[in-house]
Amino acid sequence: IEHTANQTAGGARNTGIEVARGEYIWFVDPDDTIGFNSLATICDYVKKNNLDILLFNYNDADEQLKDIKPNKFFADTEDITAGWDFIEKNFSTLLNRLGLVWCRCYNRNFFFDNNIKFPIMRKSQDVVFAWRSLLLAKRVKSISETLYTFRNNPNSVTHVRKNAIIIFSERYQFGLEVDKILNEVTQSLTNNIKKQLYNTCKWCANISYDEIFGLSSEERFKFYQLYKQNNEKIQRLYSYMSRKNKIIFTHENTFFILFSIL
Repeated sequence: IEHTANQTAGGARNTGIEVARGEYIWFVDPDDTIGFNSLATICDYVKKNNLDILLFNYNDADEQLKDIKPNKFFADTEDITAGWDFIEKNFSTLLNRLGLVWCRCYNRNFFFDNNIKFPIMRKSQDVVFAWRSLLLAKRVKSISETLYTFRNNPNSVTHVRKNAIIIFSERYQFGLEVDKILNEVTQSLTNNIKKQLYNTCKWCANISYDEIFGLSSEERFKFYQLYKQNNEKIQRLYSYMSRKNKIIFTHENTFFILFSIL
């Protein structure tokens, strides 16, 4: 399957969801590895318990798969719970640990029933997808088995030097998507979860000037252009902005002078 234009990793996964024929979906990145008998283990749990989402542990590894460090975030949960309840019981103040998509297996029909898709953005689309899907899931369970090994790739988007598109994506686009979760998944939000989502939006909206000043003049101008093109959407984030950011980011002339020509 080929896209005629780059749809980002999120767009590629959306296409995969559409054309997949299996009952369950596991997003495995091409440079990572899966554990021996992992598929049999996953299938046993998801089918026996009719799960929307199964979560499991993973290893962090270097590029050569020599230095391997286990991450034991998930324990064996006896009960099958709704996603928001799972978060509240196990990660009430640690929502940031639940932003990965490859240490989970999903029921494919669950995506269609809840209209869950990856947002098309350069960075942080996994976190949006992971949070939204978990908050909408009705049947969630975690197991303590380690079934995945994440290989740290120095050339991945995470490690590439930031440019205008990446900063815009991980700040404004990410903030807008999290704001959507706050407003659309209201029935699944406890006070703990609301607070963490709100603080995430606040961090996204109050972008660091150092990040922009660290860019070349050409990249700063690109950032300004992205901001200008998406200004109407970004207005949704104004309520999260500090007074200082509001003054700069709501006055186009000030914004242009600071970020595009210095």
